[in-house]
Amino acid sequence: TKVIVPGFISQHDHPVLSALTLASEVLSIEDWVLPTGTVTAVKDKADFLHRLSEAEKQLQDPTEPLVSWGYHESFFGKLTCAELDTVSPARPMVIWGRSCHEVFLNSAAMQVSGLTRMVFSSWTPSEQKQSDFENGHFWEQGVFAAGRHVGRMIATPERLQRGLIIARDYMHS
Repeated sequence: TKVIVPGFISQHDHPVLSALTLASEVLSIEDWVLPTGTVTAVKDKADFLHRLSEAEKQLQDPTEPLVSWGYHESFFGKLTCAELDTVSPARPMVIWGRSCHEVFLNSAAMQVSGLTRMVFSSWTPSEQKQSDFENGHFWEQGVFAAGRHVGRMIATPERLQRGLIIARDYMHS
């Protein structure tokens, strides 16, 4: 007897994207049961900012960027650069939206990455339209333009390696 068994096919899994998000500080709208432990759902914006502040305190190197994934504006409301600056005005922070189609940056992330008003003014009209420079919020084409500057904070070889292991173990679980 011959049996055909379908393989595990998930056309929406992006290994690099999964790795980089899972290597981040996961703060999302639902519980995430990861090989590294369970991350409970964020209740509201205040809880998000509190947990982000706690994660910031855990980092030893003051220049290490804090990268978080999972913020959802529809659940928690608009997130601004000024609010992120209250968590840390000195540490670069990149908050990757849940969809991965947007980022929120604090002032330090914009400064360290060289994302200045002059750079922003050189972007295409659609990149500028899909950005809120003053609030450090960039989405769709704006996130790709901002990514040229902040990508090196998100996609380091170390974070990618760590995230690939987490993603592998998560898929195997």
